[in-house]
Amino acid sequence: MKSKQLFINIVTSFLSWGWPVILSFLITPLLLKYIGKDTFGIRALILSVAGYFALFDLGLNGAGTKYLAEFNAKGDQLAIKQLLSTTLTVYLVMGITGALILFSSSSWLCNDFFDIPKDMIPESITAFKLSSLGFFLGMLTWWITSIPTGLQRFDIFNFVSILYGTLNIGGNLFAAWSGYGIIGIVISNIISNLITLILYYFFVKRLIPYFKVLPAFNLQMFRKTFNYSLYMIGFAVFAIIFSQLDKTLIGIFIGTTAVTFYVIPLSISNINQQVNGKIMQVFFPMASELASMNETEKLQQLFLRALNFGIIIGLCVTIPLVSFSYSILNLWISPEMAIHSQYILILLVFSFLLGGIIPYNIVAGMGYPKYFTYSAMVSGISGLFFLLIFIKPFGIKGAAFAKLFSMIITMMYYIYFSNNILKIGYLKILKIFIIPFSTSFILILFSFFYLQDISSVFILGLYSVILIFIFLLVMFISRQINVKEKEFIFGYYYAFINKLKSGNKN
Repeated sequence: MKSKQLFINIVTSFLSWGWPVILSFLITPLLLKYIGKDTFGIRALILSVAGYFALFDLGLNGAGTKYLAEFNAKGDQLAIKQLLSTTLTVYLVMGITGALILFSSSSWLCNDFFDIPKDMIPESITAFKLSSLGFFLGMLTWWITSIPTGLQRFDIFNFVSILYGTLNIGGNLFAAWSGYGIIGIVISNIISNLITLILYYFFVKRLIPYFKVLPAFNLQMFRKTFNYSLYMIGFAVFAIIFSQLDKTLIGIFIGTTAVTFYVIPLSISNINQQVNGKIMQVFFPMASELASMNETEKLQQLFLRALNFGIIIGLCVTIPLVSFSYSILNLWISPEMAIHSQYILILLVFSFLLGGIIPYNIVAGMGYPKYFTYSAMVSGISGLFFLLIFIKPFGIKGAAFAKLFSMIITMMYYIYFSNNILKIGYLKILKIFIIPFSTSFILILFSFFYLQDISSVFILGLYSVILIFIFLLVMFISRQINVKEKEFIFGYYYAFINKLKSGNKN
C-alpha cells in the first residue's frame, strides 16, 4: 500500500471513530434523561443479544477481506466475483435464519431470561422482535463492508461509518425525545442500517463495476473461505463471550438498572479498543500482502510499529479517563453515576487499554487464524471463569475485575505466540512498553493528588489536554515515536498546510 493511502486510511479511521464517540458522549445523558435507567438497560441488553447473533457471520467477513485483498493484488476478477457472490449467498441464508430465531425467542428472553420490570415486558418483546429485522440488515451490511476494506479503501468504509454513527445516534435521540421509547429507538436503528446498506451498494458498484451484486454459490470458493473462517468462528464465539457475557449476567442476576450503571462507564472505556481497532484494521490487508511475498523482516517491523502506535494512542485515552474518572461521570451524567461507577470506569479503562493495544490483525493477516482464535479462547474462557467467581459476591465491580484479569492473561498469551511466529524477541517487545507505561503512571499519580478540584467541563478538558501533551512530549523526546514515524506524521502535516496556503485544491 502507498504511504499516502495508508495515511488517508489512518486519518479517516480516526474520524470515523471520533465523530460517533463525540456524538454518543453528548447524547447519552439526554437519552438517559428521556428514557430512564431501566429502558436504557433494556436497550443495552438488545444490543448484547444482537452481539451473540453475530456468530451467524461464520467469520466470513475476515475471510472475505483477506481473500479479496489477495485476489485484487493478483488481478483475478473471476475469483473476486466468485468470492463475493458466494459469501453474499451465505450471509443471506444466515441472516434470515438468525432473524427468525431472534424473533421467535423474544418473548422467552423478556419473560424468563432477563430481569425486566413487569410493566415494561410487552414493550420489550416488541422491541426484541423488531431488532430481528435490524439484525438481518446488519448481516448484509457486514458482508458488504468486506469489499472496501479488502480493497484497502478504508476512507470509504470510514466515511460510511461516520454517516451511520450520525444517523444511528441522532435517530436514537429523536425517538427518545419524541416519546417513542425503546421501540422507536430500535426502528431508528433499522432505518440507519438500511440507508447505510444502500450507500455501500453505490460505492461497491464504483469500486468493482464488473461485479453484479447477485447471490450465487461456488462450492470450491466456499470451502476456501470457510476453512479460513473456521478459526474466525472460534474467535467470534469466545470474543462474544468476553464482550457480551458480563452485561448478560448482570441483566440476569442484578437487573436492568445495574446494567445501566455498568454500561455507561463501559461505553467510555471502550473508546480505547475502538480507536485502536480502527488503526489495527488498516494493518490486516497489509499483513496479508507482506505474508504472500514472504517479507518476514517487514512483518516484524509492522508488528512493532502497530504495537507502538497502539500503546501510545491507548495511553492518550487512558490517562485522562483514569485521572478524572469521578469528575467525568459527575459532570457528564450525575453525582449518582459517579458514586456508583467511578471504580468500574477505572477498571474497564485498563482492561480495554490492554485489549486495544494488541495487534491481533497482523497474525491473522499472515494466515494464522488459529492463533487469533486461541487468544479469543483464552479471553473468553478466563473471562467466563472470573465472571462466575466475582459477579455474584461483588456485583458490577466483580464484572469489571473479571474483564481486567481476563485481558491481562490474554495479552500475555498473544505476545507469547506472536513472538513464536515472528521471532522478534521479548526484549524488543518489552522495551516498547516501559517508557509509555511508566510515564502514564507518574502522570495519573500526580493528577490524583493535585488535579482533582474540577468544577467545569472546561477545566476537565484543559487538564486532560495538558496531561496528554506532556505524555506525547515525553514520547517524542525519548524517541518512543521514532524518526520514520515523526517524518511520516509531520511530512503529511506540513504538506497539508502548504497545500492550504497555496490554495491548491487538487
